[in-house]
Amino acid sequence: QKKKIKGEYMDYEKQIENDAEEIINGKGYVVIPNVFTKEEIKEAKDLIDKNMDMLLEEAGKKSAIQGEYDDKKDSANLVQGKIIVWNLVYKGKIFEKMAQKKRVVDVFKKVLGNSVVLGSFAARTVNPGDKSQLPHVDYPYFDMHTMERYPKNINFSFLMNCQSTIMIDDFTEDNGSTALVPGSQKWGTYPKDTDKYFKECIRVTGESGSAFLMTGACWHGSYESKENCGDRRAILGQYLPGFVKPMEDWEKGSKFPGGEDIKNNFSDDLKALLFGYDYPRIMQEAD
Repeated sequence: QKKKIKGEYMDYEKQIENDAEEIINGKGYVVIPNVFTKEEIKEAKDLIDKNMDMLLEEAGKKSAIQGEYDDKKDSANLVQGKIIVWNLVYKGKIFEKMAQKKRVVDVFKKVLGNSVVLGSFAARTVNPGDKSQLPHVDYPYFDMHTMERYPKNINFSFLMNCQSTIMIDDFTEDNGSTALVPGSQKWGTYPKDTDKYFKECIRVTGESGSAFLMTGACWHGSYESKENCGDRRAILGQYLPGFVKPMEDWEKGSKFPGGEDIKNNFSDDLKALLFGYDYPRIMQEAD
């Protein structure tokens, strides 16, 4: 029995290493099927729809319409063009569970280091008829269209972002699945050449319950969705090295009625992902 357990552990470790290597030096992504059960996906889907309906009602819209990208603003407005359900870890136990999924976090620790933190956890729905999203790279790279914001000679010799996309619905060729240029994580550039992007991109497909792991350094964006093909929901998890400031403010995110109680009841693993990095701190009080 011990030999069997040891063998299974070694097989798991090998798979984690292989996935990390593919993200760093290969295509830039992997798709892992059956990471979440049908019951987990249904629970998440119902909560996403409930929260999305509330946001749409507040915005006075029937659907989350694709916004126009303005390069005079920072790249947060690229994603804000869609109505997105942010701060998911405070919106349901199922999201807490998904954010700390061991199969996902273990891969990202191999890429980003053991101090990995959760930068964002949000849900996005692509609607039938939506146009292709403009190609981009993700935080902390997503303002690289304005290089004055970054250090001289910045490069992608090591990665500072990994993304998990949990497929709530099937990702198909027709319903706005993520498009990506394989290997582009090694280029270290912002995808200003949209012709090159649309010529070389592939669409990442998979079944509901799959986890699509990538680095946000890849050129990517959601592809156009055909009419009458149904909504395409996904949960987008952003993971960063501990020394990179998270995109979502998890402390301020808890400042709503009941939020502190939810935060206090997070698992130790989730607390480590949200609050576990030691800096900034009052150095005079450091041990």
